[in-house]
Amino acid sequence: METEKNHDFRPFGLPQMPEHKGYLKTAYATHLEKIEMKYSEVFREAWKSVLDEFETGITCIESEADLQCLLFAECMKILRKNPARPIPVHRETELPHASGRFDLALGPKPEALVEVKFNMLDYEEKAKQDLDKLEAAFRLPIESIFLCLTKNIENQDSVKYYLEALPSRMQKEGFQVVPRFVRHPMHEKCYANSPTNSEIHCAILIWKES
Repeated sequence: METEKNHDFRPFGLPQMPEHKGYLKTAYATHLEKIEMKYSEVFREAWKSVLDEFETGITCIESEADLQCLLFAECMKILRKNPARPIPVHRETELPHASGRFDLALGPKPEALVEVKFNMLDYEEKAKQDLDKLEAAFRLPIESIFLCLTKNIENQDSVKYYLEALPSRMQKEGFQVVPRFVRHPMHEKCYANSPTNSEIHCAILIWKES
């Protein structure tokens, strides 16, 4: 008959421990506590990692579908550290209390919803529609909503006043805003089929959480 001491906790990242069941249980519980994250934190980390990999030339984002898939993969990578299975990340999710589908959903209930708009700023019609859709869905069990925007721009000055006004405008509705300028190190190779693209992209994360 199998006993508790035969369980191997190493797949979850723990080193081999002395075979004392109390010690193993305590170590395992401590390890789970360390890797537990809110789904809003998971997504913000995934967004940062996707932009970091773009800037280092690991990826090339040419479409909204590219960005969605990279965010999905990065969320999966982060949540693999948690033993919960199946990993709660989904695309094109429908909710009983909201209309339409959402680009990404995190959490088993789910708890976080994401919409992605490529080469678009928040005042453009489709981005406004996505933000309205997210706000309409923002009630329990939903704990956080995200609108991810990217825009290819001529230079940073071209969006200077827009970015200065955006945080205060969004804060009135309870949203937080983090903009970031990114450049691809192999721009000409990455965007060979889009020669009019400049090498500067403005990435904006707009979110709200309860």
